[in-house]
Amino acid sequence: MFKKLIFSVCFGGLVVLLATGAMAFGIGGYMTLGGGSTSHDYGKYEYFAAGQMKESSDFAIGGGLIMDSNLAYDRVFNWRMKIGGEQLKVDREAEMKLTRLHMNHLFGFGIVRTKVVRLWLGPRIGISYSSGNRTDFRDYAGISPVDPVLQIITLGFYSPSILQYPILRDKITKIQYGGIDVGLALGLNINIGEYVTIGPEFGFKYALNWGFQKREIYISLLDGPIMYIHFLPLNLNNERERLTLSGYEIYATIAAMFRVGGDSYGGR
Repeated sequence: MFKKLIFSVCFGGLVVLLATGAMAFGIGGYMTLGGGSTSHDYGKYEYFAAGQMKESSDFAIGGGLIMDSNLAYDRVFNWRMKIGGEQLKVDREAEMKLTRLHMNHLFGFGIVRTKVVRLWLGPRIGISYSSGNRTDFRDYAGISPVDPVLQIITLGFYSPSILQYPILRDKITKIQYGGIDVGLALGLNINIGEYVTIGPEFGFKYALNWGFQKREIYISLLDGPIMYIHFLPLNLNNERERLTLSGYEIYATIAAMFRVGGDSYGGR
């Protein structure tokens, strides 16, 4: 659903931009780096809990297509659209690898406007869809955080194991989520000649996402005189676990664009 929504809105924005034949604009490509933190909340807690840590450290790298309604012209307002994808690494107890598709709209207001540079600042809004998995195993005790008696017995829910032996082990076979984000962006357009603009951009965004994950869960067994440990599949929690994610990201982007239709300081 989120992928269809992203492509539908992207296509609509492109049609609106190109339908105004007399309108000058810029089009090109961009690369981006970003990092931040996300809080992961689950639909329920149980003895085979979905996670001990709620916070993750995130890193993203990617790129895509960029279009801007005003790169060089001496006018206050510009609208910018970015359509792209990123490889996303989410470090929460074990590393997850995801692919993220996104579309962003930025509304800039030029605070410095000359023939060579344009410095702008404004709000941004976006939608995204992410999917991936976690192939590394996570060892944990799996005691419910809402059961105080078991917390006392096991010295707390956050113990990864009891008596140095993990009780449960899991991996995420599938995780999918999508949502919206809002934030603020600061950009600088550097106009080179009549047709080219180089544009660094820096920003901050806060995102809300909703989705699900599916896990494979294994329970440990101690065997033999040397306490050999092995794991057996435990198929008690194969249904989808609902997710609500919220967090922030700080990013930096560099873009190269071609100006068409007379997008110049004294044009139009």
